[in-house]
Amino acid sequence: MTLNIDQEYKALIPPLSAEEFAQLEANILRDGCLHPIVTWEETIIDGHNRYAICKKHDLPFKIITMEFDDRDAAMDWMDTNQLGRRNLSPVDFKLALGRRYNRTKKEAHGRSDRDFSEDQIDTPKTNTAAKLATQHGVSEATVKRAGKLAEAVEAHPEIKEAIASGKSIKEAMKEHEEPPTTVFNGAKFPLPEHKIPDESKEKAEQAAKDSETLWLLKSTWKKANKKEKADFTKWLKSNQ
Repeated sequence: MTLNIDQEYKALIPPLSAEEFAQLEANILRDGCLHPIVTWEETIIDGHNRYAICKKHDLPFKIITMEFDDRDAAMDWMDTNQLGRRNLSPVDFKLALGRRYNRTKKEAHGRSDRDFSEDQIDTPKTNTAAKLATQHGVSEATVKRAGKLAEAVEAHPEIKEAIASGKSIKEAMKEHEEPPTTVFNGAKFPLPEHKIPDESKEKAEQAAKDSETLWLLKSTWKKANKKEKADFTKWLKSNQ
């Protein structure tokens, strides 16, 4: 029987090293495929490597069919299944945990247009971080940090490669951190770096405003047409 392979599902499974795959292949050739391939709607959600080996050597395998309401539910099962494995690396554990947090937070709040990895005020009924922390034996802070990591890796897959190369999670994420931006006349501009004084909130806000204004003056004035210059002047006066 030929099963479907969904690349989004497959990407949730940590890949085996060449040595690990060779050992699994040797075990299956010797003992047969002892563990069934798990599917949903004839698509593999667990057992991609076993399936590949069995197809390669024309070996029989068993199938277990699962039922889920939607793709998110299927993927949440996959991440939960991975989190129960002893040989999961610390980084892969955090990624699976973070994906569960972000996914479950999204479902709990019924929104798809928000950043669910940030710290949010949870009601007693929707304290996702607390529930996942209890399930997986970690702290709520660990769950929320894992959510931020999973979100960053989803936007920049190379972060995981950087971590695998020996960099800390903090270092790898900082390399791909998006710079702060501002929007003027429909265009997005990066803000220059500036030090915020500690004297007061008002002075800090003014420092940010002055720095933004300076950057905009230098980078947009020469390229602006008359209308844009007029709009900019009006904007500048309103922010003084």
